[in-house]
Amino acid sequence: TSFRVGSRQPLPAGFLKATLEREGRESRHLPITNGKGTIPDDPGLEDGAWKLVLWLETVTGPRAVATIAVQIDRAG
Repeated sequence: TSFRVGSRQPLPAGFLKATLEREGRESRHLPITNGKGTIPDDPGLEDGAWKLVLWLETVTGPRAVATIAVQIDRAG
């Protein structure tokens, strides 16, 4: 599954990052290239509720700018 992200202003490479997170369990970095990212079809990625978090790299460190609920269900 892929997703696209953009901004009103062009961002230098590496300024926008994404993670896939599960409450208190794990966090996976998702690469974004030219505004496009992919949630991997990884058998180790458990079905259930996850959060796709978009991060903006700032001078004071990373800052979450969006959180999107994601439901992974390989059977459906």
